[in-house]
Amino acid sequence: IGIVACCTVVLPFIVLVLHGVFRLPAAKRSSPSMMAHLRMFKFLFLQYEPHAYYFGLVTLGRGLLVCLVPVVVRDEGAAQILAIAIILLGFQISVRFIQPWSSNFCNGLDGFLAALMILILLCVQMSGNFDNTDELLSIGGMIFFIAAVLAIAFSIVVNLQWFLRPHPFWSYFICHHKSDAGAQARYLQLTFVQMTGKNCFIDSDHL
Repeated sequence: IGIVACCTVVLPFIVLVLHGVFRLPAAKRSSPSMMAHLRMFKFLFLQYEPHAYYFGLVTLGRGLLVCLVPVVVRDEGAAQILAIAIILLGFQISVRFIQPWSSNFCNGLDGFLAALMILILLCVQMSGNFDNTDELLSIGGMIFFIAAVLAIAFSIVVNLQWFLRPHPFWSYFICHHKSDAGAQARYLQLTFVQMTGKNCFIDSDHL
C-alpha cells in the first residue's frame, strides 16, 4: 500500500513541483506566461521572496526527509531523533542564509519553531530508554566534528576571498553626460541594485 501511495501521490506531486520551480525562469521572459505560471503554482511562490522562489521545493524536501526517517532507520529511536534533528538544523541554516520568507518576522518565527521542535526531540531523548546509545553518540560526535571542521574551513575561504577581492567592487558601471540623462542613469542604478542586490557605480556619486 505504501509503495502504491508513493507512486500515485507523492512522486507525481514531486514531479509537478519540480516542473513549477524549474519552469519559472523561462516563464519570466513573457509577462502573460509568467502570470499564468504564478497563478498555477502560487502555493509554491506566494510566501517567498523573489530571490528564493525555489524555497518551496526545499520546504517540501525537508518534510519528505523527516517522513522517510522512520522508514530508513527502523527500531532505532535514538538514531531517528538524531537524524530528524540534523535535518531540522540543516534546513534552519539554509533559512538563516537565504532569508526566504516574505517578512523578517516569518524568518524569525521559522527559526523559533525549529528550535522548539529540536527541544522536543531532546526531551524525548532524555526521557526514553534507548539501546546502543554509545555507538550512536560516537557516530553523532564524528558527524558534528566533521561539520565543525568544514564550517571553519568554509569561513576561512570566504574571508580570504573577501580580503583578496579588490574594494570597492562594482558589479555594474553607469556613466552619463553631465547635462543630460541624469534621471535615466539614476533610475538604472536603483533598478540594478533593487533587482540584483549588487553594487552599481554611478559617476555622480562615486567620482
